[in-house]
Amino acid sequence: MYRWMMGGVFVVFVMIGCSNNQVGDPPQTAENPTPTPSPTTPPPPTVTPEDTVIGIKFTEVGDEFPAPMLVDLEFLPGTNGELIAISLDGNIYYLTSDFKILSQSQSLVVGLEFEQGLLNVVADPDYALNHYIYLFYTTVGNQPVDQENRVDRFTVNVDVGVGTFNLADQQNIIHLPKSENPEPGTNHNGGGLFFNEAGHLFIAAGDAGGSGSANPTYAIAQNTELSLGKIHRVIPNRNLGQGGFTVPSGNVVSTNYPSIYAYGLRNPFTITYHLGHLFMGDVGSGFYEEIDLAPTGGLNFGWPHTEGPTDNPAYVTPMGGYLHSDTSFEQEDPEENPQGSHSIMVGHFYTGSQYGNFLDNVLIYSEFYEGWVRGRTLEPMTGAVLSDQHLAHLAGMTSVQIGPDSLLYAVSLGGSARILRIDPILQ
Repeated sequence: MYRWMMGGVFVVFVMIGCSNNQVGDPPQTAENPTPTPSPTTPPPPTVTPEDTVIGIKFTEVGDEFPAPMLVDLEFLPGTNGELIAISLDGNIYYLTSDFKILSQSQSLVVGLEFEQGLLNVVADPDYALNHYIYLFYTTVGNQPVDQENRVDRFTVNVDVGVGTFNLADQQNIIHLPKSENPEPGTNHNGGGLFFNEAGHLFIAAGDAGGSGSANPTYAIAQNTELSLGKIHRVIPNRNLGQGGFTVPSGNVVSTNYPSIYAYGLRNPFTITYHLGHLFMGDVGSGFYEEIDLAPTGGLNFGWPHTEGPTDNPAYVTPMGGYLHSDTSFEQEDPEENPQGSHSIMVGHFYTGSQYGNFLDNVLIYSEFYEGWVRGRTLEPMTGAVLSDQHLAHLAGMTSVQIGPDSLLYAVSLGGSARILRIDPILQ
């Protein structure tokens, strides 16, 4: 079972609410739309060629969120650093470039059972022109079989000067019905979203969990006529008033879902992309947490027939990861706090200039429960592993994004009620 929201983390935060608009409601009339004052955001350290970066740290920036269930953030192209942040319970916030939260927020009605909710946000590459964002979320249903995960497109209407923000023209891009799993659970929803340089949208779908997940007879993730347990790649329709998508070349041959790009995945909650290489954090069952790499379409990663490294030529072996029984990463972390549960999170492949050479061509990944954060240095064109080192500690980290300043920013589901800037530690 995928266990990335068990116990205290989930129980505490689903009980915290906030006031906002439902998507499609008219904007609120705010007497004072100015965001709540917050401590001045500390400036990031300036790295000069003479400096040596020896590590990273997390610095809270901007306003405190009213419901600290942050699960993802996205900087909006063409806005000089404005961003969207979302919380697991369906709230959508607009922030100014100095991380002040506008007084108006929006919300979606989402399923809130185990591992459900509003899971990811991504901006259209042409956001500066069309103001489109895409949200991945779980719908409400009486039973898991009645639910689906969907990606919908919205148009952002915002006036930072007066503090107004709303979402309009909701259009469905793709729906991923949990009923394809004969015995689904509330878990294994996936959630990852990422645009590549060609404007193709990658969508990560879990296998819908429950007792059907690991059943080798059902083999849901292996069936390319089902949407579940797959990575989808589409070109979303960008016309106002129209949803859906077209399919780029190079996907899996499928009658029902020509959108499938890769398959044989259990629960790819986090994905990131760099120069034709799609990295996936596929959360394991009772054995192994996988970092999977798809440099091309059509690859099969083996679930449920295999988990972790494999010699079977029919399946792609993980390019990284860790055994549940291996405590070496925990032992390298001075702040580690053994939890017993495991869930891999893939963050960002960094190629910026703000951290000296410390994060050059580094894939950042982390363990949701244990809290260690690591960096895997890769040869940028081939993906060959050059090194893997401990970087920092942050429990519950679910997203790492690059800002327009080439600094990295993160959110933690239970670790902070603010955005976290990743700062270099200088010698």
